[in-house]
Amino acid sequence: IKNARCVKECLHRFCDECIDRCIRIGKKECPTCRVHIPSKRSVRPDPAFDKLLQSIYGDVEKVEKYEEEKTLRLNKEKNMNNFTDQSRKLGIRQQSKQRKKHVNVPSSETPSLPYSPSRVLGLEESPLIEFVLRRYPQESKVDRLIKEHIRTSREITVEALKIFLAKKLSFSPPSHLQILTVVDENYIVLPDDITLALIRRDICDDPTKEVVLHYRILPLKR
Repeated sequence: IKNARCVKECLHRFCDECIDRCIRIGKKECPTCRVHIPSKRSVRPDPAFDKLLQSIYGDVEKVEKYEEEKTLRLNKEKNMNNFTDQSRKLGIRQQSKQRKKHVNVPSSETPSLPYSPSRVLGLEESPLIEFVLRRYPQESKVDRLIKEHIRTSREITVEALKIFLAKKLSFSPPSHLQILTVVDENYIVLPDDITLALIRRDICDDPTKEVVLHYRILPLKR
C-alpha cells in the first residue's frame, strides 16, 4: 500500500490512487466490506500506517524498482542464452549441409546457397507466444485491459506479468495481483516463477486452443 488512506466508516485502508479511482467511477463503497462512503471527506490519509509499513518493508518503491530491474535482467539473460544456443545449432546445421554438398557435387557445379536473412551469422527470431490476459469474471476492483491479446517472449514469468499488469492498471504493489488459468473448469493460481512456455506445455497443453490467463487482486483473508 502506497500513501495509505483510511475509510472512516470501517477503518479499512487502501492506496490513495486505488480508493480515489473507486470513488471516482461511482462505486461509493468500501471495496472490502461494501460499507457506503458518502464522499472523499470520509477517506483520510493515514501517515502512521505508512510509517509502520516502511519500518517493516523499508522503502517500498526502491524494493519494487529493484525487483523489476532484476526481472528484466534475468529475462534478458535468458533470451540471450536462447539466442546463442539457437545460433550455434543453426551454424552447425549449415556447416553440415555445406560438407554434404562438397562431397556429393563437383566443385565446378556446386550451387550457391540462396540468400536468407535468417542464415546470415545464424540469426534466428526469438521464440514468441501469443495468449489472452483477461480480468477474472468476479473481479470488479481493477479495470479490464484495453488489449487482451498479447504477444511476447515464451520465457516471461508470471512475476514479470504481474509487474506489466500493475503498470497497465496503475495498481500497486504487483505482488497483490494473482494470475490464474482454468484447468478442468476450475481456476488455479499460477506461481510467480513459472514461465509462459511451461504454462503452454504443462497446463494449457492443447495446441488447438489459445492460452487464456486471468488476473485478479489477491483475496483478503478473513
